[in-house]
Amino acid sequence: MLTLKEHNEKKRRFWKMLNPIIGEFLKGSPNGIKCDICGHELVDIDQNSQLTSMPPQVRVRCPNCGYSGTRIA
Repeated sequence: MLTLKEHNEKKRRFWKMLNPIIGEFLKGSPNGIKCDICGHELVDIDQNSQLTSMPPQVRVRCPNCGYSGTRIA
């Protein structure tokens, strides 16, 4: 059985291989925030959406170590 992280990474690799354009989109947009785990720059993913929380949040991911979380928009 795969963990959620393993499952998502497997699917990401599949989509990257399937379509380079989607692969570029999944890389995200750098946001100038340092990863809590490894110190590399986080990227915003799902650039066209925000979580409807209060305050609004954006999903972020570290392309180096795979850490993911949210940042206040």
